[in-house]
Amino acid sequence: MHLDDIAQHKVFKVAPDGSLDLALVLMEEHGIRHLPVVEDGSLVGMLSDRDLLCTIGGPGRGEREAPATPFPAGPTRVAHVMSRPVRHLAPEDPVARAARLMLREKISAVPLVRDGALVGLVTETDVLRCVATADRLEHDASWRFEKVEDHMTTHVFRIESGELPYAAWRLMHRKAIQHLLVVNGSDVVGIVSDRDIRGWFSGARRNGAEACEPSPTTLVRDIMTTPIRTVGSATPLANAASQMAQLKIGALPVHRSGRVVGVISETDLLKRLVSALEHTQ
Repeated sequence: MHLDDIAQHKVFKVAPDGSLDLALVLMEEHGIRHLPVVEDGSLVGMLSDRDLLCTIGGPGRGEREAPATPFPAGPTRVAHVMSRPVRHLAPEDPVARAARLMLREKISAVPLVRDGALVGLVTETDVLRCVATADRLEHDASWRFEKVEDHMTTHVFRIESGELPYAAWRLMHRKAIQHLLVVNGSDVVGIVSDRDIRGWFSGARRNGAEACEPSPTTLVRDIMTTPIRTVGSATPLANAASQMAQLKIGALPVHRSGRVVGVISETDLLKRLVSALEHTQ
């Protein structure tokens, strides 16, 4: 199976001189996490929501666009923070090549380029659907029925529901993770993702507020997802992959005997897919 078979062909794009604030709102409005950066018809960079959060979630807008100076005090344009050179593949490349590239480069989207022009985009979620659907795999797919508990991440980071969203983002950034379990004492009451944080920042932008100084009335409990979707520790990987793809979420807490014992993520599933493909070659 080729990447063109699973790719998104309607791709939202931004220009290098585009505003970071507008890019953030564009991602939130369309529920996307990546924006190819195109100039004169050529792909020149990639912008992810984490690139935006690292920038907009740091210095405040007032600091980045200081009116007393003729130049911005920090990044304000897409070109300032986009990733380059761009890791891209061809539409005819196999799905396995994209999965390996994502794991090796720690990226979650790969643009497809033909004759120098952007023709599509493949994300972790697109690849994840291959795990959920056996007929899309070219090799033995029996591993899809292995248990979630054998591939989940057991060290799970948590944050109190009464913390500020910015504290949640700092922890995610420091630990290079995308999800935190939200607790109230010893009870798990929800889950918060970097996408939830992005939505909070985006709302602040629409209201003209400072994203770096959140309102003390906005807490993690106000932006978390609840009730949380979970899977049992004996759940097959294919079932977990199907849930993630359908719900468009990147991770599911794993429970055993009523207690959360880990998290299974898109990255965990991607690792197993790559491992399976390597053993069949």
